[in-house]
Amino acid sequence: MYYSAESFRTFFGVHQILGWLKKGSILFSTVKIVPLNYLECIIVKLGNFAWFCQRLFLLNALSLFCEIFNKTVKRS
Repeated sequence: MYYSAESFRTFFGVHQILGWLKKGSILFSTVKIVPLNYLECIIVKLGNFAWFCQRLFLLNALSLFCEIFNKTVKRS
């Protein structure tokens, strides 16, 4: 079995967290603390920044982790 960085991305990505934030923003809008549109704008900006960081750092780290993990699996 071979693991790639892309397969780990779904587990370590920030997309789930952003999804939770979006669900939370609906709660905030009903409580009238912060308008929904404002929070969605922040979430989109965070998502874009997170995607950029993920591509630069996380995916490289994951590919290195996968390389080490695959070598370990082959030995055992």
